[in-house]
Formats: sequence, C-alpha cells, structure tokens
Amino acid sequence: MMTAKDIYNAVLNFSEVNPQCICFLHRPCQGGFCADQQKLSVIDLDAVKTKWNKQKGLPSSASVDALACATQHLCFVELKGWTEFLKHHGLDKPEEMTDKEKEKANKAIDKQVGKYKLQKKLLDSVMICEDISGQKDILNSISVAFLLVTDISLEDDPLQHLQQQLMMLASTSTDWKKVCAEQMKKVLEHQIDIQSLFIECKSFDDSVRNL
Repeated sequence: MMTAKDIYNAVLNFSEVNPQCICFLHRPCQGGFCADQQKLSVIDLDAVKTKWNKQKGLPSSASVDALACATQHLCFVELKGWTEFLKHHGLDKPEEMTDKEKEKANKAIDKQVGKYKLQKKLLDSVMICEDISGQKDILNSISVAFLLVTDISLEDDPLQHLQQQLMMLASTSTDWKKVCAEQMKKVLEHQIDIQSLFIECKSFDDSVRNL
C-alpha cells in the first residue's frame, strides 16, 4: 500500500512541473509582496487535472487548487479569496449601511458561497490521484485532509477587534469578513465529511506541519 508521500510524488512526477508555495496559486497574490509568504511546496492540481483530462480525452472536470503532503496526511487544498470580493462590493471596511444595502451585501455573499462545490472538487481530485498513482480507494487507504484556505483574517487582532466593536456599537456596521468566514465554515461542514481545516493563508505552512 502506498503512503501519502508516495502518492504525492507520483502526482508530482506526472505533472512534470516544479512545486511552488501556496501564495503563487492565489491570483491576487501573484507578483505581489506579502510579509507572511508561505514556503511549503504544493502541487498545482488544476494544472495536473488539465494534463490528465487531455491525456484521457476527457471533458473538463473539477479539482481542488493544490495537493500538499504532511507527515502522515495527503492534503487536498482549496483556495477561496475574499479580500478582492469585499473591496469590489465596498465591504472591506465597517461602515454604516441601510437595511436594503445590508440585504444586498448578504445576497452577494450567499451567491458567491453558493458556487462552492467542495465535495465534487475533492472527489474528482481523489479520482485523478488514484488514476495517476495506481492506489485505489485513497480516502479509506491513507490519512487524508481537506484544507479550505482563505485570505481574510480568521483571528482577531485585539486592537483591531476593539476598534471594530466600538464602531459597530456606535453604528449599524457589520463585520463582513466575519460574515464570509461563517458562511464558508458552514459550507465546509456541510459538504466535507473527512478531516478538514478552515485556515487563513498565512498559517498554511504551520497547519500542514501540525497535521
């Protein structure tokens, strides 16, 4: 029976590309500078999927964004960025909004989260890894983890949190990052029934190492 590392290496050899850190797979981060840039290497599973479909003559399928390997776990990684979304909708700062504006914002978030097909992406990715590696029934053969990674903060900076609390007490402001995080967590819990983590991108390396 293959180990998580064996399967990871099989997929890496098939990909014929160099692994890279998670930051370079997140489009808004490409070419930018981040003080919390991660270093752990991952495989671009979207690229693997494209090559696999072409070789098999299959139509486009789903996949998670990346494949990583912890000491004992094969990690399927899905990136979900919200920073640009919140900026685009003017929700990146706590400000007073009318009930109608809040309703519109909540609908936009619900619509975005409704696009998440985490279970299908996981199962299609597992199938690709099984076909490439030759290891059948990966979900029941080795330790597997699903990591949902986001670019919004999931931990409170005490000073920032206090400032937001004061602003929200003095107005009708909403912490939209918190709303997005809560919605993502619900989808993760509803769709994924294996070991899973919901983490911020800056803690990716540590989270994988600690599995």
